[in-house]
Amino acid sequence: MRKILGRLVERSQNLPIPYVLKLIQHLTSRSKRSFSSYGEDSMLSGILSRYALEFGKDLKLSYIDIGAWRPISGSNTYWLYRQGSRGTVVEPNPHFESLWKALRPRDHYLGVGCSSSETENLLVFHDNAASNTFDSSFAAQVSQVQSFTIVKTISVPCLTLESIVNKHLSFDDGPFLLDVDVEGRDFQVISTYDFPAGRRPIIILIEDTGDKAVLIKDSKINSYLLKHSYKLVARSAITSIYVDTDHELSSILTCIF
Repeated sequence: MRKILGRLVERSQNLPIPYVLKLIQHLTSRSKRSFSSYGEDSMLSGILSRYALEFGKDLKLSYIDIGAWRPISGSNTYWLYRQGSRGTVVEPNPHFESLWKALRPRDHYLGVGCSSSETENLLVFHDNAASNTFDSSFAAQVSQVQSFTIVKTISVPCLTLESIVNKHLSFDDGPFLLDVDVEGRDFQVISTYDFPAGRRPIIILIEDTGDKAVLIKDSKINSYLLKHSYKLVARSAITSIYVDTDHELSSILTCIF
């Protein structure tokens, strides 16, 4: 690889400056690919890079990915996996299980839903759909806006968020990140957890679309996490990123409200 780059540098010396700049931009841009749907992993990378710069050490995080969907494209945690991390992924759609186990073998895969009920009915538009959901109201909205139709219903076992956190910490007991994307039930999931000491994620990514007429700072999710000493430090098109105010990472990041 070094020899190839060396040859490219040698050959570029006689090129006009604009062509050299375009070549450098092309080579470096390929290493900055985002796997998330809306760049959430790039934001996460920036937060962790800032931590390393300020404290002179890396913050190594495992992850709990609730509503994991696909293992690579559309994943907020694949970037972490590529950095050598591992985590617990929770995906109720059995269609994805073999794919996850083949492509991300270090992860602990749980083929369940996250709910206080023992079982839930997964409403399926099609096997690969990101919008498959337990929430009938959310499904009705998707059907109306995207002209999708429910083609089948699958009964799946469920675990509470507390049980999932406990299982994860028995798998990896270090500092962790929590990613929640459960298609219409994000507040219901997060509001069942009271974030006890020793079981607090340092970073939370959570989809918060809620009521479009309500500002994010006034959303139920933001109010709940604020009450439990988390602050909102970044926002993508649909996802809010929070940091535990009890962790030193919080001291270098500003609340966006």
